[in-house]
Amino acid sequence: MAPVINREKLTDGVYFMSATDKKFNSNLLNVRLILPIEEGKTSVNAIIPDVLVSCSGKYPTKAKLNMKLGSLYGAYIGSKAGKSGDNQVLTIYANCIDDRYTIGGEKVCNEMIDVIIDCIFNPVIEDDGFKASEFAIRKKSFIEEIIAEINEKRSYAISRAERTVFENEPAGAPAMGTVEEAERLEPVSAYKQYKELLRSAIVEIHYVGCGEPSYAKRKLYEAFSSIERECGEVEYISPSPLKAAVKTVSEEYEINQTKMVLGFKFDSDDRHAMKLMNAILGVTPFSKLFTNVREKLSLCYYCASGADYAKKTLRIDCGIEKQNIEKAKVAILEQLEAMQNGDFTDEDMDNAKLYIADAHKSQGDSQQAISAWLFSQTVFGMTNTPSEESEKISAVSRERVIDAARSVKLDTVYIMTSKEGE
Repeated sequence: MAPVINREKLTDGVYFMSATDKKFNSNLLNVRLILPIEEGKTSVNAIIPDVLVSCSGKYPTKAKLNMKLGSLYGAYIGSKAGKSGDNQVLTIYANCIDDRYTIGGEKVCNEMIDVIIDCIFNPVIEDDGFKASEFAIRKKSFIEEIIAEINEKRSYAISRAERTVFENEPAGAPAMGTVEEAERLEPVSAYKQYKELLRSAIVEIHYVGCGEPSYAKRKLYEAFSSIERECGEVEYISPSPLKAAVKTVSEEYEINQTKMVLGFKFDSDDRHAMKLMNAILGVTPFSKLFTNVREKLSLCYYCASGADYAKKTLRIDCGIEKQNIEKAKVAILEQLEAMQNGDFTDEDMDNAKLYIADAHKSQGDSQQAISAWLFSQTVFGMTNTPSEESEKISAVSRERVIDAARSVKLDTVYIMTSKEGE
């Protein structure tokens, strides 16, 4: 990964970053559209990137677009929708082999940039909306994707828990909205919202690979500069307030294995100490949750922690037998209490620091991972490389970890269990 992170403003609310590493043989372009989560608009926003990468004015059918991508040595484009704090993040990406590796010296990278720009800025329009037949296909696939997430019960339990953890906050909304919301999507209203996205979203563009980014930067500057933009600032950091009393929610589904999610809030500003504390508590294969709750006590099939530093929340989720709900909850809270009391060894500290350092080293192995790193630095207003971040983690003391742990308070208990009689 390039040692210097340089974020350049192209035009109003549009930023460009690049990372060059000759070990890659391809080039990745990520275009992220970031906007505040707004009730009732998550599904329409989330489907738009999928519609855009299905065809374009120059390639008006999926078949023609795929034929063009095939001619570019199997280049591909795709999209995804996610969240960052109280914001929705819509990503359109393209990846193609670098020109150095084409058989006849073809300049495929520039062509790939032209294709994705045509997809983003020149969609197929009919009757003042997206092409109805193509939109119907995308809508059906979009709804199936939401249903597939519902069927993956561990991630769905976390999503359901977030509705309570982030009660009355934008972050509580699922990244793709709901099936009911998606079923109401129409080509005309979606096209209207697409034009609003281009006008008002903050745009973060990343070019990662072995090639020269100047053509991509110039073409994207020209494309966005042609639009009358009116965007505000994005608040990436939005701590979630602690509830006055712990809220417990239990829901019944047709499942065999009960899921429990404990949501916590913390007020520590020491992000590096929180990262290390979280690693010791429940991230690593030798964490307290894995070693004690899962292995020694055999109370769960899995038990792990994760943190959202933008929202200042920590989550512990586990898969358990229904009769072990209370036992598992008590055991999990005991592990957090142990961290707060300093009941962890120097070896725990050292192993967690090495684990995080290894994870940081692997950031440079994947172009998407590098792009994710660049975006995370933007979110926290930093310009650290992974190695610099590892050095900051390595400098964290035991006292800082204890202080970070003591700032963690239980906020929500979410239980997804089987229906009575099952």
